[in-house]
Amino acid sequence: MRFTDMHAGASVCTPARSAILTGRLGPRTGVIYNFGEASLYGLNRTEPVLAELLSDQLGYDTMAIGKWHLGHSHDYSPTSRGFDNFYGVPYSWDMGCSDGTNGDQWYDGVCSSCPESGPCQRYGCPTWWGDKNAARGCAAQTPGIALFDDYTIIEQPANLSTLTLRFTREAVDFIMDHAVDHAAAPNVDTDAGAGTDQSKGKGAADGTTNFLRRADAPGAAGEGERAASPNPFFLYYPSTHMHAPMAHLPMFTGSSSKRGSIYADTLRELDASVGAIVDAVEDAGLSENTLIIVSSDNGPWNIKVSVLKLCRLIV
Repeated sequence: MRFTDMHAGASVCTPARSAILTGRLGPRTGVIYNFGEASLYGLNRTEPVLAELLSDQLGYDTMAIGKWHLGHSHDYSPTSRGFDNFYGVPYSWDMGCSDGTNGDQWYDGVCSSCPESGPCQRYGCPTWWGDKNAARGCAAQTPGIALFDDYTIIEQPANLSTLTLRFTREAVDFIMDHAVDHAAAPNVDTDAGAGTDQSKGKGAADGTTNFLRRADAPGAAGEGERAASPNPFFLYYPSTHMHAPMAHLPMFTGSSSKRGSIYADTLRELDASVGAIVDAVEDAGLSENTLIIVSSDNGPWNIKVSVLKLCRLIV
């Protein structure tokens, strides 16, 4: 089913995803702006979050993977707001510096003056996105973006190039934990990069589980096989794609029809991630009673279109 008329809860990240998880608009929740790196608080604790309702009242297993941006201090983190587990980043990529192999291509040597060496390879933390003169790169003392596993930082700065693969593996593992026949369900070999079904033989650019098998990303997450759960589940996966700055696995370089566009190639990686998750639901025997909703929090960021044109990534 496709819905062709979308109304976002807000035009920026934090209030938009707050609306998604609470069903209430910013003027009612008090969340009308983005939380920043130095924010001490988050979404009001008195606001019921969907994960809390599903977990507390209906016994769902819940997991959040990806970008949170609803408060990153302990009491406002996902695992304090109804999610059993969280694997992801606290806020947007451009709120700190990140590591990666091709993130610098996003700026094309024009849109960022951030240093490309040292303990934190800063591929983009501009203070403003208006034009090339205003996009001055990282502010002093900008922290590296942290990758969290529940409350624990496991990588800082996070590697942007490999993160979507790791998000996808975590999502597939979580789904497989709830397979109808857990013993017979395909297992994701997170060390070797094995897909959930290697017999399918689909290409990674087709958006399938083969993406998991073919990609070889160092530092990929994995805990080995986990115990099966008979409970229903809620997986919340707000991907860091397609937010800028962008990077992807080398296997997606040149995979799009728009050659030389890191945006288009990153979109192909996102497509592969979604395809792998959908395949996992089918492999787990859950496709008949699982609702998959694909949406956006607040749609495109028009000012980034100007930056894309400036960097000659849209022709």
